[in-house]
Amino acid sequence: MVQALVPSPSDNVTRWSDASRRRIDATRAWQDRDLETLLQLVEAHLKLRFKGRPSHSTIRNYRFYGAVFFQWMWEHCPGLKVTHDLGHLMHVSLMNGHLTPNATKLPESSVACILSAFREAARTMQWCGLWDIDMFRDCRNRYNGDNGARPFSPDEVMRLLKACKSPNDSIMLRLGLDAGLRRSEIIALKWKDVDIEDKSITVRNGKGGRRRVVYIGDGPLLKLLKNKGNPEDNVVRNFWGIDVFKRAGVPWGVHRLRHTCAMDLLALCGSIEAVQKHLGHKSVCTTQIYAKMLSGEYRRAIDHANESRNGGGKSGGEDGHCDISSEPRDGSRHSCCTWTHQRSHSQTDTYGIPAPWAGRHEGGSDCVAWGS
Repeated sequence: MVQALVPSPSDNVTRWSDASRRRIDATRAWQDRDLETLLQLVEAHLKLRFKGRPSHSTIRNYRFYGAVFFQWMWEHCPGLKVTHDLGHLMHVSLMNGHLTPNATKLPESSVACILSAFREAARTMQWCGLWDIDMFRDCRNRYNGDNGARPFSPDEVMRLLKACKSPNDSIMLRLGLDAGLRRSEIIALKWKDVDIEDKSITVRNGKGGRRRVVYIGDGPLLKLLKNKGNPEDNVVRNFWGIDVFKRAGVPWGVHRLRHTCAMDLLALCGSIEAVQKHLGHKSVCTTQIYAKMLSGEYRRAIDHANESRNGGGKSGGEDGHCDISSEPRDGSRHSCCTWTHQRSHSQTDTYGIPAPWAGRHEGGSDCVAWGS
């Protein structure tokens, strides 16, 4: 098992803007096995690609696995005779668990993330002029993206909510389920970022350093956030890790809370653009993964949940409510109602808990919707 160094906060983008300078420094670092200089080059290239704003976690991960990449390369290719076969060999070693702690085989989604870091390190060396081929050109991930987007089932969400033993637990869970925040965004959120009057929260440093405002409406999350603390304090005091999931008997997966939020919102409003804005995706292509999930078994599961919520599938107009199970998936709307992304305290979802998203008739009566 190779050893990796801890990241350092150095910034050398300006220094290595000159091609000849970075080639000289990279060549010397390779020959001297100066790992820190090579990792600083990777960081500089990463910042150029992200226009200077990659997240701290992205830099940390790319430096960590960049160290793994360089130490493997020094062992297998000290003379810089880089080939496509070498990239394939490294990919196979990664899939077989030879580049992970305790030789543990990783899920395909994790292999895909680590391979991205390896690609970045290899491209940095191309940028520096140490070699001129894409060594991972023929490497393809078996992970297709859909596997990692699995949302929690209604039963799993109910068990997670019941397993919360404190407001801190509930807030953390709801920030993922209702606001769709990433783990790093939940941890970084401060009370000054919560606007009770506007019913929104501000993510100041999301993925890629992007800023966005997330509307949360009049749901359970807003009620939990009304007891505001010191503006500079973190909203979530302690990250509970795996405890709540263990108590609920649900497989660990903080990011799946975000996936569940995305699937619920897409099922309710049918708008890819709305989900993209809510989650802060840079590209709508990422959001479209959830649209693909709304077919087959998952679509039938949502229809079944909606039918349960509406008392056996009553159609709109019979009791003043609109049946969400008949809501078109193509973004069109029922003629009887206009969908808006807002909460309603008067509604409960399949868990007997106020639904986080609810449409509202133009006439004022609530439109029942399934949410988590």
